[in-house]
Amino acid sequence: HRAPRAVEIRPTEPQANAQQNHGILVGILQPARRPCLCLSCGIALRFSIRLAGHGSPIQEHNLHFCQASIATGSPHLSKFFTLLLTLATVVGGTLSLSGAARAGALEEALRDTSANVIFLRHTLAPGNGDPANFDIDSCDTQRNLSTSGRDQARRLGAYFQSLDIQPDTILSSAWCRCQDTAIEMGLGPHTVFAGLNSFYDGHVDREETLALLRKRLAEIEEDSLVLMVTHQVVITAVTGIFPPSGGVVAFNSRTGVAKAVGAPIRP
Repeated sequence: HRAPRAVEIRPTEPQANAQQNHGILVGILQPARRPCLCLSCGIALRFSIRLAGHGSPIQEHNLHFCQASIATGSPHLSKFFTLLLTLATVVGGTLSLSGAARAGALEEALRDTSANVIFLRHTLAPGNGDPANFDIDSCDTQRNLSTSGRDQARRLGAYFQSLDIQPDTILSSAWCRCQDTAIEMGLGPHTVFAGLNSFYDGHVDREETLALLRKRLAEIEEDSLVLMVTHQVVITAVTGIFPPSGGVVAFNSRTGVAKAVGAPIRP
């Protein structure tokens, strides 16, 4: 099918709650290469939006919409959601109602790539970025895992164990939501590694972070398996894949081959 042209979406009235509801003011609907998942319930929509938030320049995001999250939002946002779905249908956007990985996808991805690295995006932590008073040493100032996110991490760890997948090493971003994901999975102790930190809000330097990560990737033995719990921006920068919360990417650090698995366990 031919890719539909972008469609600009402008709500007819100002949205007082726009920022807390994903910061949307202006969106441009466009086809997405991979489904994006709602941060609240994991439902996937196979399109992305180019948007502008309050006082922010237009940025590219894979936005997260679903009826469950919109139900608690403003009436204006509900109208916006309805318009969004209508436009998705008109321009040929394909909706996927499940963000879960299909059965056997993880084992298949590890086998197909001869992976020695498993990238894992932290499990569900509703919201976007971190609060303005962010402090790396204080979890109270960060966006953290929800109760559902903690449960998702525990079930994900049990899923790994059921497949007899035991990483030799577990590395984590310093962000609390990543460390808590590693802890709740229960696969063993983790080590904080600066090469997995989030540069989304500019708290760390992107190039320095990726240089650290690439150096570490080059050092991983072919027959080893390293679990790296990190953020979407880091995984996308290395693999070109946009994982959902709790999403897994199998990666071979020797060949650079990566394969998306999706979220083996949905929140």
